[in-house]
Amino acid sequence: MTTPELATLFCQDVATLQKLGLRIVVVHGGGPMINAMLEKVGVESRFEGGMRVSTEEVVDVAAMVLSGTVNKNISSGISQAGGRALGLSGRDDALLQ
Repeated sequence: MTTPELATLFCQDVATLQKLGLRIVVVHGGGPMINAMLEKVGVESRFEGGMRVSTEEVVDVAAMVLSGTVNKNISSGISQAGGRALGLSGRDDALLQ
């Protein structure tokens, strides 16, 4: 989400769709937040053809940002908007192999 306002509106939309009986799965990215954290911790990252080339350090930072900050912000935002949300990572219980 590019602004806090858009994030709030997104979470409200998800909560509204749930109230209408839809079951929603949110799959998110977080490139700008990953970039900010990489810069903050001094880990270099590069792109080839628009795709991030990830070292083990970059993967660790990305997992921290996506599973921690981004995932939890989305889950709590949906809950605050009156919906239900559970934040999972593909690493949880070997969901993705």
